[in-house]
Amino acid sequence: MKRLSVLIFAFLCILSTYAVIQKNDAIRLIEKVTNDSISEIWVANQQFKQGDTIFLWNGYITCPFKEAWIVFVDYHPMQNWAHECTYFYVDKISGEYVRIDKNMPPQKISERWTQYRNFVTPNRGNRSLLQRLLANDSTPVIPHRYQSEENRSEQTNSHLYAVIIDFCSPDPTYNHERLWNDCATMYNTFRNNGYPRENILVAMPDDSEGMPLLRLVDGSFIQSPTDLDGDGLSDVMYPATRNGVDDLFYDISHVLTENDILTVYLTGHGDYPQDYSFNYVGWLADNVRYSDAYLVQQLLGLNIGTLHLIVQRNIAYSFTYEDKITPYDTIEYNNILTKNPHFHAVLSADDVHATPNYYIDEYTERWADAVNGNATGFDLNGDGYTSMYEAHTYAISNHSTSPYYRFYQESLPVCLKYNLSLTGTLPNNPCIFSDLYMKDNYADYGGEPNTSTELSYISPDIWVEDLNGNMVNTLMSNETYNVCVRIHNRGSEDSNGNETLHIHWTKAVIGGKWPDSWNGFGLYDCNGTAVNTGMEITPEEGFALPVIPAENEYIARVEWTTPDNHDYAVCSEFANNINELWHYCLLARLYEDNDTPGSDMVYQPLQSFVLNSNNVISRNITIMNNIDTDIFGSVISVVAPYSGEFSLSGRLYSYFEEFMHEDFVINLYLDDNLYASWNGEGIGITNHGDRIQILHPISTLQNLYLDEHVLYTLKVEVENGDLPDFRFDLALTDENGIKLGGESFQIPEGDVFSSPQRREERNISENATKNEIRYDLNAGIQRVIVVNALGQVVAQAKDLATINMNGLSSGIYIIAVEYINESKQYKTIQL
Repeated sequence: MKRLSVLIFAFLCILSTYAVIQKNDAIRLIEKVTNDSISEIWVANQQFKQGDTIFLWNGYITCPFKEAWIVFVDYHPMQNWAHECTYFYVDKISGEYVRIDKNMPPQKISERWTQYRNFVTPNRGNRSLLQRLLANDSTPVIPHRYQSEENRSEQTNSHLYAVIIDFCSPDPTYNHERLWNDCATMYNTFRNNGYPRENILVAMPDDSEGMPLLRLVDGSFIQSPTDLDGDGLSDVMYPATRNGVDDLFYDISHVLTENDILTVYLTGHGDYPQDYSFNYVGWLADNVRYSDAYLVQQLLGLNIGTLHLIVQRNIAYSFTYEDKITPYDTIEYNNILTKNPHFHAVLSADDVHATPNYYIDEYTERWADAVNGNATGFDLNGDGYTSMYEAHTYAISNHSTSPYYRFYQESLPVCLKYNLSLTGTLPNNPCIFSDLYMKDNYADYGGEPNTSTELSYISPDIWVEDLNGNMVNTLMSNETYNVCVRIHNRGSEDSNGNETLHIHWTKAVIGGKWPDSWNGFGLYDCNGTAVNTGMEITPEEGFALPVIPAENEYIARVEWTTPDNHDYAVCSEFANNINELWHYCLLARLYEDNDTPGSDMVYQPLQSFVLNSNNVISRNITIMNNIDTDIFGSVISVVAPYSGEFSLSGRLYSYFEEFMHEDFVINLYLDDNLYASWNGEGIGITNHGDRIQILHPISTLQNLYLDEHVLYTLKVEVENGDLPDFRFDLALTDENGIKLGGESFQIPEGDVFSSPQRREERNISENATKNEIRYDLNAGIQRVIVVNALGQVVAQAKDLATINMNGLSSGIYIIAVEYINESKQYKTIQL
């Protein structure tokens, strides 16, 4: 996101009226502003005039001054693609400067810029694999201990094969030392986990003529070593060229069988064509750009039992560019999933920050630490084994910074990643049985606990329909609806048909607890009147489920007549419309064999109850009412699970991060009891007495002392917003900041915050099957983005008249069109 800040440069001496800022003056100013001695500094060879453009690899910036110098500060020059950097325009006359933070260096930097200061390598406590190898250290190069036999598959090791490919590019500038260490770390990880040496095929630069040199962290270049484990033997069998990689796949295709496991690890420098016609996986040493489609063809030609695909760094970016969303989708599109019985893919994301010394990419190092047992906290379920899910979760959870591109992991069947180690399926693998679950969020694939979200109340697998099958957001009193629950079978066998489903309601609350808020065991005190907390919708014995086929799903529909909202009128001073007083929160529990969550009725905070079991889901989403021209509002209640001190934490979400700081107004109105319980302290808010205004996307009302028997209410109001995909969450947190439950506020689909032109759709349309989005190129369109319900960009295009939506899963998507004049249009569609 671009952030502009304008400051005034004051010289140590007084400048005359006719003084002019020279290039060196501009450089010294920026050195003082950045105040570090590590970053690399470049200065443009030419002066810039107002409107002059500098082209980046992913966009451009323009000069804001009549005449200016431009200084480029590269915080991570050893990163060869997207990473943090800053452009400074320094006005030639006044010394005023504009700072523009970006994530991409300029094009043709070596031709049009002069390096003023080199990058200074930070000190490193522990040397990398390569540094130890070059130093002839007597300590073994292998950095991790071998895992114990108990932590390996019981199968013999002859079935384990690995491929390592370093897309180093022909330019030694991009053949970084950390990429060598990536490959060496993975090689040693394979060896540590029992992969036979002869079964590990490596394509990297070697010492043959034409191979790029290896760029060390200190800026020097050497011939790339081919000994990856320090035993004095060459481990690189193939050069990193098109012919070398082709030979590698040809050779391995003649030895693999359907009983084997193949792990493919890719790292290096990715690329893509300027016309965006197709994707490149990587850039080989002989200047060949290796396409994703060609890689898929190579993989399709292999006879494999289980395939791991691990894609690292810029190659991951190339995999995700344009309509190819992930390695999983790319290969699914080419039917590789139907050919291979087991498939597992990891997209590690581009490490904007590698480890602090840039000797190795951080994801690779963390992932290897978990797989090798060289870390703590990676065994999430405590079974003594490292699943691929646990290794991936450990790597992203211990990543020092947020990467520029998202981490990604997928498997077919979906349960494979939870039950697959680097060496094979784990004992008691539920993938070979029936395994039912319900999603807490769209990224939930049944793992326990679900670590893909902190929110326990946003399940997409529970909703309400009228008796004609239409989804309903606002429920009326004493009306009959169908509560719908989707159950997935992630196993490879059909369910036995003996499972039952239990569904509960409570008058929607932030907070609450199991079971008191859901089974009618307790009563809320509403200004001296006792009201019902909630009840079970299904019969006491539950709703009987049919047989659910393997890797399939079933939607249960249970009739429910809503309670009388008049019973709750005494609870809120904000009740303008009894029928729309506030909605209901729903919870579903699945009884499967011996897994009967909540049957013992022991108190549990809702957050842990839901996220620790894949057989429990909750939905607490308020679709806000349009109460005035530009104002949306809704009432919600707050219940504490116990008497004590709490906070209300608010967070404003937008699928597009750059919109987060645009103008919006969110007001909270607390009822008298709730306001009296608050000491007035908070973060990111202003207390106006009659209302509390939210001033920041992340905010907190601190120090509320709540009584567990009292039902409090508050009203949320949004006005003059400019977020196309508004969602505002309020969560009750304890004194340790742990979420106990919450509420998600959303604007109804199709409504707008204010003037219609903010979401004008006349230039965006879709065909009847909604598999193609069309827009008017003559309208000055700069870019079109498609975003899914997780906030992930799943497609984007420039200079095209359509976007192909084929291959996208069912769900809600937002189409964002950006125009050259910086205006934007949005359209929401459901596939």
